[in-house]
Amino acid sequence: MRQRHSNLGPWLAILPAFIFLLAITLFPFLYTVFISLHDWYLPSSKTFVGLGNFAEVLTDRDFLPALARTIYFTIGCLALEHGLGLALAIFLGSIKKLRGFLTASFMIPMMLPPVVAALIWKLMFRPTTGVLNYFLEVLHLPPQLWVHGQHSVIPSIILVDVWQWTPFVMLVLLGGLNSIPQELFEVAELDGASMRRQILHLVIPLLKPFFLITLLLRFIYVFTTFDIIMSLSSGGPGRSSATIYFMGYLTSFEFLQMGRGATWNILIFLMVLVISLFLVNKIFKGSKL
Repeated sequence: MRQRHSNLGPWLAILPAFIFLLAITLFPFLYTVFISLHDWYLPSSKTFVGLGNFAEVLTDRDFLPALARTIYFTIGCLALEHGLGLALAIFLGSIKKLRGFLTASFMIPMMLPPVVAALIWKLMFRPTTGVLNYFLEVLHLPPQLWVHGQHSVIPSIILVDVWQWTPFVMLVLLGGLNSIPQELFEVAELDGASMRRQILHLVIPLLKPFFLITLLLRFIYVFTTFDIIMSLSSGGPGRSSATIYFMGYLTSFEFLQMGRGATWNILIFLMVLVISLFLVNKIFKGSKL
């Protein structure tokens, strides 16, 4: 009996905090589900419509374009951040002098609040007075519209996100790289393996758990990005940078359609949940992608 009480002690200690966290997370989610089942234009009262809002959102002409922009933005950010993060991690792992200084320097963008980083880049993106077009002019290259162009706005936002969050991926992968026994690299060199073969057949496979963790964390953030899009382009020009998360904001707070706005958020939650569960399963089971 005493052993049983001793086992329950830690659980009882964290029970109040668990109940509190459950209350502040579960209640808003359940209320969002409740709202999504109602037609609620904010000045008016709610009208129960069941799954009617889901049918309207899924058949909305803005749904598929917004989803396509979200996928484009997410894949672009994740691919570049992990590619550059791996390159920087390998570079820092191969040097001894100035490693600490360079690591700290690379981390500076990550320390900035996303809105501050976005506003800094917004100044540089200005078509006439921005520093980026000035450098293009010096190089005798045509100026770009950056966040003011329909076709360049999402790549420009990707650039800002990659600049800020590649250091995070770099740090995680650098930690994973330092955990690989040095003897493996020595054996590979004795076997005549080139640096390229060592990276492809040794480094990347051994860093797979770290890749999965950064993919999971960055996917959740990138797929639901709002702050830098709002700060850089406000979803424009037109709706050319309005992701699925941004459409939920517009529907709720610009069009005041709270029921449909909640429906957008429920759909986003389900998409993120499915892919996150897939990645979590890979992390814990260590199975192949």
